[in-house]
Amino acid sequence: MKKLLKIVSLVMIVCIAVCALSGCGSKTEDEEEVSTPVAAPEAAPISDEEIGTAGSNIPLKDNYYEAEYQIKVAMEKLLSEVYGSQMLANTVNVDKIYTTEDEEEVPALKEMNLGPDKIAFEVSYEIRPAADVDPIIFTVPDGYYDEESSWVKDCHRLGILVPDEEGEEDYKIINYGTGW
Repeated sequence: MKKLLKIVSLVMIVCIAVCALSGCGSKTEDEEEVSTPVAAPEAAPISDEEIGTAGSNIPLKDNYYEAEYQIKVAMEKLLSEVYGSQMLANTVNVDKIYTTEDEEEVPALKEMNLGPDKIAFEVSYEIRPAADVDPIIFTVPDGYYDEESSWVKDCHRLGILVPDEEGEEDYKIINYGTGW
């Protein structure tokens, strides 16, 4: 698991460096930002034994990359439902996906008995408010408005990703908040 985290961290650092060097973060004030759908993650050179394999009989918990992707998709949907047109754009980063071992160590998660198809996670995100919206609504209970970039930054949440039994989406988020 430690090897997996090191490789994922390295991939993220490389992506950030490539973006910084290519100038993909620089926009003029006239350009309108929109939230782009989350693209499926590219696989890193990790063996199937370390992260699980995708397949109809394999739980999402055993496939780190698919779990990360589904968390981002579900977060995009949740933020859009909560803020709608008040939010111009957002970015979501998955900070932690709890393993089965982690679930046994955290009393609240152990009590929930999540099983193979529910995933506990931590995310951080940033939101760019629409022009006529007071950014303070996005800073509760954490986060701050950065006037220079016009983004609300350092927002952190926890949640549980579960299969959507209504069939509308693949997954949805429950127990969303700032603590277990």
